[in-house]
Amino acid sequence: MSRRSDETAQPTRATDEAAGPSIIRITTAGAIAASASFPLIELTRIGAGDVSHVRYAILATTAVLVLHLRHVVFGLRNERPRAASWTLAALALITLGAAILIGRGWALQFAPLAVSTLIVVRGPAAVGLAGLVALAPVFFLQSGLPLWGATTSALINLPAANVVLAIVWRTATLYVPVRLVSAIRQLEATRRELESRAVQRTRSRVEAELRGGLGRALERIISEGESAGAVAHHDPGAASIQVRHLAADARRALAEARRIVAGYRSASLRADLEAATALLQASGARVHLIVDAGISLDAATERSRGAIRPLVLRTLQDEAKTDYTIHVGRDETGDVQVSVTCERPRSAEVLP
Repeated sequence: MSRRSDETAQPTRATDEAAGPSIIRITTAGAIAASASFPLIELTRIGAGDVSHVRYAILATTAVLVLHLRHVVFGLRNERPRAASWTLAALALITLGAAILIGRGWALQFAPLAVSTLIVVRGPAAVGLAGLVALAPVFFLQSGLPLWGATTSALINLPAANVVLAIVWRTATLYVPVRLVSAIRQLEATRRELESRAVQRTRSRVEAELRGGLGRALERIISEGESAGAVAHHDPGAASIQVRHLAADARRALAEARRIVAGYRSASLRADLEAATALLQASGARVHLIVDAGISLDAATERSRGAIRPLVLRTLQDEAKTDYTIHVGRDETGDVQVSVTCERPRSAEVLP
């Protein structure tokens, strides 16, 4: 890769990394705004329909927003809030009490309670409880309460099935963005973890190469330098020969250092294979690597490297498997070829 392409790629990578947190911030703000706007819209509609219950509606909506938005904020981070059961129970009592005091105009305000239920309660029970919340207006309509029998609002003067469908639709509208933002946050955290792993692996590999190659060369140079200094007083000719050997060893060590640095400046096949392995392992599968003899994973091969990412993405789009095998070999023309299969080999090497 040329210097110009490196300089072009660096701003691109920086832009991509900055775009991730920006998207998260925007979607988080959008999800919170949507969760707050729907109860406020219902409050204005209640005030426009029957002003006698506006005071109760304002108090109940304020309490609902405080508790519900707390659940939403934690749900966006895929966390369970402290005292979640108590706050959910308080939200349910406020919602039920407001439904009794305000009447039929409060029907659609059961949606925030359903969303909070899906956030706080985990497992299949969450869907069942949220379904009961959505069906609550049906029980109130059948209860015979005077305020639920009134038809002062044309918007709420609907059959019970329509009210339930409206609550279900609003619940999905509010809950899906929360889950999407939570998934985006998890993907971003996974990406940072994979990058951290790659950096640690690269550091360990660089340290091992420096210790194994340059370390021994420097020890040899030091030893030869001390030997040349010891014989310089009584045998200048032998010292001169040792100094020339010393200079040759120093040049070889410098060339080795340049080779190592150049190899890590340019992306290598090994780095892309490590990234591919991490992505496949993130899906819960075991990954095996088979490398044919005579292939260097630290060499930059643009053609094979360019094929790894779309190959892995296509593999992940298929049905999940428990084992993947990455095979690095050569095609008919002698070029390096990478393939991914969903079979476990008889003998395979896991990528270190």
